[in-house]
Amino acid sequence: MFSAQDAAVLSVLAFLGTGGLILLALVFLAWGLYRHNPVLTGRAAIGGAVVLVTYLLLLAGFGVASGARVVEVGGEKYFCEVDCHLAYSVVGVRSLSRAAALPSQRLWAVTVRTRFDESTISRHRSLTAPTWPAPRRLELIDAIGRRYGPVEGPAAAGPDSGSTPLTQELRPGESYRTTLLFELPVGAAPTRLWIQDDLLLTRVLIGNERSPFHAPVLLAIPEPV
Repeated sequence: MFSAQDAAVLSVLAFLGTGGLILLALVFLAWGLYRHNPVLTGRAAIGGAVVLVTYLLLLAGFGVASGARVVEVGGEKYFCEVDCHLAYSVVGVRSLSRAAALPSQRLWAVTVRTRFDESTISRHRSLTAPTWPAPRRLELIDAIGRRYGPVEGPAAAGPDSGSTPLTQELRPGESYRTTLLFELPVGAAPTRLWIQDDLLLTRVLIGNERSPFHAPVLLAIPEPV
C-alpha cells in the first residue's frame, strides 16, 4: 500500500534525481562547448531543459490538484521526517489579560502537542533513536482569514514559559506540549492554526504543502477556556 511516507521519500528522490540529471546535462554542455561540438551542446541543453520543465510542471500540477482541508478539533496533522512521522494537534486555547498587550490587542495562548508516532517508523530506522523536528512556521487565523504570527520577545514566555520548544527532540512514542502567544485585534477570535515546514527545500518538493499553488491543511481551534 502506497503511504504518505512513501510519497515523501519519492518526492525527495525526484528532487535529487532531477538535480543530478541537470548537473549531468551541464557537464555535457560544458564539454560540448569546450570541444566545439554543436550537436552535443544542443542535445545537452535540450535534455537539461526538458528535465527542468517536466519537474516544474509536476511541482505546479500537484499543487493545483491539492485541496484545502481543515482537521477537526482533536485531530492531528502529520509531518513526514522521511523515515518517521510527527503529529501535531491543538490541545488548548485561552484568552489572556490585555495587560501585556496594546489596548487594541488581545493575547491568545495556544497550546500545541507534538507526538512522535512510533507506528510510522521506517523499517530502516532504529526503534529507539530520537528525531529532531524540522523548523516549523505557525500562523493563527481568525474568522475572516487574517493571519497572525507568534509573539516575539519577552511577552512570548507568557504563563507557560516552561513549555517545551517545538524543536525539542523526541523518541518514538514520546510527546510534549508547547504554548505560544498570539496578539489579535480586540473582537477577533482564532478559528484555525496553520503549522508548516519552515525549510527552503520544502518549497521545491513535489506534493509538499509549501510548494507553489498547494492548498493548506489547517487545524481547527477548540473552544477557548
